[in-house]
Amino acid sequence: MRSLLAHFEDGLAAGRSEEELLATFGETSQAAALIARAHESGHSYGARWWRGSAGRDVRLALRRFRRSPGFVVTALLSLAIGIGANTAVFTLVNAILVREPPYPAVEQLYDVYVRTTDFAYSVLSAADLTDVREATRGMAVQVPASQLEIAQAQLSAAAEVELLPVELVNGDYFTGLGVGASLGRVLGAEDDVAPGAHPVVVLGWSYWQRTFGGSRDVVGREIRLSGRGFTIVGVVPREFTGTLRGLVPDLFVPRLMQQVLSPSDGDPFTSRSNRGTFAKIRLAPGAAAASLQSTLDALAADLQRRGEWQEDMAFRLVPTKDVVIFPPVDRFIRAAAWLLSGVVGLVLLIACANLASFLLAKSVDRRREIAVQLSLGATRGMLVRQLLVETLVLGVVAGGIGVLASIMVLQALTSADLPLPLPVTLDLAPDRTVMLYSLALSAFAGVVFGLAPALQSTRTQLAAVLRDETAGGGRRGTLSLRGMLVTAQVAVSLLLLVTAGLLLRSFMATQSVDPGFGTRPSAVLTLSLRADRWSGEEGIRFTDRLIERFRAIDGVSDVALTGRLHLDPLNTWSTSVSVDGVAPPPGRDSHSIDWTPVTPSFFDVLGVRIVSGRGFTEADRAGATGVVIINQAMADRFWPGEDAVGRTLRDSGTTLTVVGVASNAKVRTLGEEPRPQLYRPFAQEYSRYFVAVANTVRDAESTAIAMSRAARELDADVFTWEPKSMTRHLSTQLLARRLVAWIIGTFAILALVLASIGLYGLVSYSVAQRRREVGIRMTLGADRTAVLRLLLGQGLRLVAFGIVAGLLAALLLARLLGTLLYGVPPLDPLTFIAVPLVLLAVATIAAWLPAHRALRTDPAVALRAD
Repeated sequence: MRSLLAHFEDGLAAGRSEEELLATFGETSQAAALIARAHESGHSYGARWWRGSAGRDVRLALRRFRRSPGFVVTALLSLAIGIGANTAVFTLVNAILVREPPYPAVEQLYDVYVRTTDFAYSVLSAADLTDVREATRGMAVQVPASQLEIAQAQLSAAAEVELLPVELVNGDYFTGLGVGASLGRVLGAEDDVAPGAHPVVVLGWSYWQRTFGGSRDVVGREIRLSGRGFTIVGVVPREFTGTLRGLVPDLFVPRLMQQVLSPSDGDPFTSRSNRGTFAKIRLAPGAAAASLQSTLDALAADLQRRGEWQEDMAFRLVPTKDVVIFPPVDRFIRAAAWLLSGVVGLVLLIACANLASFLLAKSVDRRREIAVQLSLGATRGMLVRQLLVETLVLGVVAGGIGVLASIMVLQALTSADLPLPLPVTLDLAPDRTVMLYSLALSAFAGVVFGLAPALQSTRTQLAAVLRDETAGGGRRGTLSLRGMLVTAQVAVSLLLLVTAGLLLRSFMATQSVDPGFGTRPSAVLTLSLRADRWSGEEGIRFTDRLIERFRAIDGVSDVALTGRLHLDPLNTWSTSVSVDGVAPPPGRDSHSIDWTPVTPSFFDVLGVRIVSGRGFTEADRAGATGVVIINQAMADRFWPGEDAVGRTLRDSGTTLTVVGVASNAKVRTLGEEPRPQLYRPFAQEYSRYFVAVANTVRDAESTAIAMSRAARELDADVFTWEPKSMTRHLSTQLLARRLVAWIIGTFAILALVLASIGLYGLVSYSVAQRRREVGIRMTLGADRTAVLRLLLGQGLRLVAFGIVAGLLAALLLARLLGTLLYGVPPLDPLTFIAVPLVLLAVATIAAWLPAHRALRTDPAVALRAD
């Protein structure tokens, strides 16, 4: 019965009607009756769609796939790689760039920054925000919403230290964003009255589910943060994950509780130098941003007249919908997104070219079948439709495999232990946008790249094909089109390999940069002391005890403290310095210099050399003469060619004497030019926030954890986080370049593999078409090497054309990559020589295998093959 139905469907595919086919079996034929009965009952065709022409085409496609499992598997894997790579990258782009912020009327929201000569997008201080609120009062502005900073709270109830990401917000935060509570209430103006007086907290949705199991009686419970009880008053909606994408807070706490959670020196609410406030302003409907900017310009001018601001400072408005995370970071994110999208797009093109190449080869094998169908009355349009349905089915199935593969890859990426300064959480589950994108991509791959082979295969000379199955027309055109596809694949592969080679060489150059510190195995731990317990001399005495306790840990040889460790991307300290005879930059009345307080052992522990003068001693304490050590870059800037030791400078109005000059160390980034830096004695510039660095002969990360436990033994309320090795600390600077080089390199290798498959298929097909010719040549005594060169010639000529085209494209792209490269010229000779040689070697192997196999065929068998 199954064979009869198959024969019946083949007749339908050839264009014959159902009545005509049933009549051929005879009116009384049992077979005709069975077919008719199956048709009427729907058991043969199922639903109406499945019984129609579309369903019939799908069934025919599936039957043909069963006859060619090798072709199907190869085509599916090739397409799945391309679609999966594109889906994975688009999922990332969708999560970071495409999804709308989780609050209403985002077009009315504006982020507020401060522009200076040194930095175009500085965040505000709390005092700046207060002035902005006063200046905009009475305007067509709904109150500013602010996020004082992304902080971390220490959950005291945990057996071990558990740090929770927190957003410190003011009373207008939720109102300004238009976000309510899914349970209880959000923070309001009543929680924003006095410092330390409102220990309440709103839970993030994920933290509520993870910790409290989604219990609805959580409101009113108490949790202990940094040694103090906080009352839970509400839970935010599921879709609201804070204002910085990827940084999902577990808790929302009133900003006036900052000193309880993370104590700092000075008053963070009145200091102009403590810039950690991400501010937003919501305009009233119909209000103009230009009017708001004018008001802020007037405020900036007033702050300059009052001496609160430097002359080069101004407010800057940026539409919130245009901000991803932070404008300086957004440029890199968008550039990386475009680069990755372009790369995976090229990989998909190679995969689709493979599909078209396979279909062109298969079309030659099916030319007799197509000729028979045309002779039976099928139209060319019907056959093209059938062939496109085949490629569409391939595309959709490959798309499903690719989506599953992308989900697994992204899960592995999100679970990887990356050296990030803050925990990053992205919702990478494929949503409707991702699924529609993948479906459209699958359909595009199947239909667009199946169209040319379908048109080619249905352009057939019936008489010639029916007389001789091997004498098909259009062979020259088919080979020419396949050859162009392989040439394009080689060119694109070389372009990707050159890009990957340049980025890899750049990463290696960055990795070889000497940071100027941290060459010894060391443990790193960040700490903060409670302001109400350790201040002034008491705090200094406690840090002395802490150092001795750390030194007693097994394997630790020496310990140093610093207010800010070099190359910390989230913690930069600068101070205003004046030097007689050295004019400050235009628009400023002083020089802005990076600085940090350090203990006397800092230079030995970190491996920073004192090149002249002396280091700090225990005598450099509070009440003693103010001293400073500067680095060589600062000495060269202020006293070029002279001895800086003994000179004086004014740091924020305090006169200090230079007692030593230290070797240069990278301050903010590995790629920077030598940057001025000054060091103050920790005992003269005591900070409750500091970083401990311990040289150790044991495992550095285990030592850092032991240091955290030791600190809590001395004070159970000491705030500790980020126990890590110095190697991990430095690797944070390399992470972005490492990820880009690794991802681009992976896709480039995939492209090379796909191009090699395409070349292998081309040469295999060419050899198969010339088997009789090869048999004749071998019978006549032709030299095997000469025949091998003949068979390889076509494939390697295409490779040569592809390499030339790829090199031309790579020369143009390399100049655009110049801004992403470090220590490597865009036209790096090693990359531009090595990559074509590697590609040529791989392509030669891919072409040689089928050619060599053909030479091992018995000539008699080859002569009988046709």
